[in-house]
Amino acid sequence: PDYTSTLGPMSGILSTLNTTITEYYLLSEQDIINYLDVLRDIPRFLNDVVKEIEYQESIGYMPSLYAFEQALETLENHPYLEAFESNVSETGLSDDVVNDYTKQVETVLNDEVLPAFSSFYETLESKKASASQSKGLSFYDHGQEYYELLVRDNTGTDMTPLELKDYLTDKLTQGLMNLSQSYSHNPNLLNDLDSL
Repeated sequence: PDYTSTLGPMSGILSTLNTTITEYYLLSEQDIINYLDVLRDIPRFLNDVVKEIEYQESIGYMPSLYAFEQALETLENHPYLEAFESNVSETGLSDDVVNDYTKQVETVLNDEVLPAFSSFYETLESKKASASQSKGLSFYDHGQEYYELLVRDNTGTDMTPLELKDYLTDKLTQGLMNLSQSYSHNPNLLNDLDSL
């Protein structure tokens, strides 16, 4: 089964959507037209995300409570109009044309995107209750193996999660001991570091 969280805070669908929309290059009038098409596609896109979450729910997997909370926060912070106004200056179009497109973007945001966000927000809020009862990956079929692959993929190491935990604990302990020794030799060390 696919245990990938569609709502991951760093690489989830919503963070990717926000990055795509706010960093969309607007270098020509065609770019603006494409941008409007992308905005208009957001409601369909969010419906697809709901379907994916429902599918995962049907196989007994729910994203974590943290993932839901981060997704809900992301929905509350979407500076799309501000980003458009900032990026559209690169097109070299006349103020009248830019103002016309800005009004179109504002209309699409208010009439299509924000209602879709609102509906999606309500869906996530309703599903969040189930997430609080979700368990870690190790409780799912092949979840432990899946988690080990995620750790390897995201860290670039061949260590198991337990080996990695032990390694990092040792490194942190060693670093704290070194800091303690340095501090005992120079009690002003922290002040000296602050002045750098």
